[in-house]
Order: sequence, then C-alpha cells, then structure tokens
Amino acid sequence: MTRPVAHVLIRIFAYRFYKTNAGLFLFLFVTVVTYFFFMNVLNETHLVPADRIRYNLIFALSFVSSPYICGAVFVGWAFYTVRSWSFVLKQSRLPEQQFLTYSVTAAPKVQQYVDWCLVQLVLSLPAFVFALFCVVVGLVYQYYLIPVLLVAYVLLVILVSAALYVWYINRLASDVGRWWMTTLTRRWRKPLFSLYLYELLYRQKLTLTVTKLFSWLILAGGIVLFGSLTADVRMGGVMVLLLALAHLVVLYQWQQFENTYLSVLPNLPWPRWRRYGHTLLAYLLLTLPETIWILTQGDLSTAAGLAALNLAMGMLLRSYLYRMPLSMAKFVTAAFYGFMILFLVILFGGMWWAAPVMLAASAILFYQRYYTYK
Repeated sequence: MTRPVAHVLIRIFAYRFYKTNAGLFLFLFVTVVTYFFFMNVLNETHLVPADRIRYNLIFALSFVSSPYICGAVFVGWAFYTVRSWSFVLKQSRLPEQQFLTYSVTAAPKVQQYVDWCLVQLVLSLPAFVFALFCVVVGLVYQYYLIPVLLVAYVLLVILVSAALYVWYINRLASDVGRWWMTTLTRRWRKPLFSLYLYELLYRQKLTLTVTKLFSWLILAGGIVLFGSLTADVRMGGVMVLLLALAHLVVLYQWQQFENTYLSVLPNLPWPRWRRYGHTLLAYLLLTLPETIWILTQGDLSTAAGLAALNLAMGMLLRSYLYRMPLSMAKFVTAAFYGFMILFLVILFGGMWWAAPVMLAASAILFYQRYYTYK
C-alpha cells in the first residue's frame, strides 16, 4: 500500500474489527454460501441447468428485483455500518491510540479523508463484495436500477463514514472536542450519590440512550394498547414493571461503577439509612422523566401508585445486587423470576400493597448486605 497512514489505520481498526467479530462473519459466510448459493431444490430432476442456477441465486435475484428485500438488506447494512462506526470511535478513544489524535490530524484534511475512505472500504468489504456480485447478477438477468442504487449506497456509506471519522478525530485533538455537557456542569456541585449519574452522561451515553429508548417504547406501547396507563391499574402495573426491567443494564453497571471507583464508601462514617436514601434519590433522578410522564396520565392517585411501584421495583433490583457477587446472568434470571411473581400479584389486584412491600424488602436487603457484600 502506497499510503502508510492508511495502512496503519487499517491494521489498527479494520483488522481488529474483523478479529473481534470473527464469529459473526464466519456464521454469515457459511449461511450465505452454503444456503443461498448452493440451495438444493426438492425433486429438481425436472429442472434444466439454467433453472437450477436461477434457484441457487434466488436470494441475489430477490435482492436485485424486490424493493422490499432490498430495503430490508439496506437496513441490515445500516446497522452493520453503525456497528463499525461505534467500534472505530471507541477504539480511537483508548489510551494506546492517543498518538493517532495528533499524528493523523497533522496531515491535511483531504489526505485524512482519503485515508479514512480506504479504512471504511476495508470495513465494508462484505457489503462491497456482495454489491459487486449483485451487479453482475443484475446485468446477467437484466435488473439495472437496484444494482446501481446498491453501488451508490455502498459508496455513500464509505464517504459519509470517512467524513465522520475525520470530524471526530480532529474534534478529539482540539478543545472543541470537549462535550458541551462537561462545560455546562463543570461548576456544578456534585454530591457523592450523583457521581454515577454523571458517569452515565459522560462515559456511558450509549447505554443511557438505549435504556431511555426502551423505556419510552414501553410507555408508548402502553398508551397505544390500553389508551392510558391509569385506565386499567393492572395493565399499568405490568407496564411499570417492564419499565423497571428496562433499566437492568444501568443498575448492573451502577454496581460495577461503585465497586471499581467508590469502594471507599463503606469506610465513610455514614449510617446505612443515609446511604439507602442516597441510592433512592439517585434512582429517582435517573427515572425522573418517566416518573413525571406517569404522573401526568389520568387519575393522580393511580398514577402516583404506578410511580411508587416503579421506584420500589427499581430499588429492589438495585439492593438485590448486594446479595451476590456480580453476575449479569444471575441478575437477569432473578429479575425475570421476580417479574413473573409480581406479574401474577398485580393481575390479582395486589399492586397497592406490592409497592410498599418491595420498598421495605429493598431497604432490609440493603441494610443487611451493605457491609457484608464482597
């Protein structure tokens, strides 16, 4: 390769991307090659060789002839592209890659753009190779429009991706790279209980965004299906339980953050009730948008009960993490069993006493396990 910077970038990002996702690529390759290109047709003795080839290429033919299949594959490639973006952007922020921030950005932006185009071309090789294959199939079977759109789509992905990488790397190398939230909150007082909330805003934005997206999808689904969460308290209670489960990853990473960076907390001269109150306040702030939205739905007393149920379920899950060593699989399993039990309790009209019982159980569990947790 005549471009040494592009060669280095490809080795750092593209090679590692394929190595990290080797299992996925192997599965896709075996599936596509063995099924779509060598698919056997039942009782194919009546078919001439040309028809057999056509059946073996049925996926490619469907792709170049059907706008719906084409759109579905485009969406899949869009997810693949976003995955490659996420990988490159995360890798570029690692301490061992900091030299790229100042070495790559020393070149003119046009040269940077060309180098990143080559990187994205290597990252998009599966899509690019399949696009070329579909172009050949389209030319043979006289389908022209979708193959042309396909090539244009792949080229557009490469060009847009390169622009994103150039912007991001240069942003890291300048003071402009400071996120606006950092500037906004720099002078704010930061109580100890709020540190994980800032961690979510600064370093776990993707986790927070996905969690909130699931939360609002659950709430929107409840409105679409039932009209209002307060119209049927049982269905509203089930939706609120799902809302708490949507925060499982955030709660788990909260405990990880506390174990890693705040392990000194048990040594501070604070009573356990105060620590529990801090955790309760932090979870309330975490779910404040959903809580406000629930309180605006219909009858205020029913909405307040649903908000209390959400708070109690979240605190019970949070306190349960003190009961065992960190294990995501065990945590999800316990949360699923708890959801099934509470689901039955709510269906039989027990929501009004379930919330205070869960809140009391979370407080007892927190009080008993806080100092004995390892």
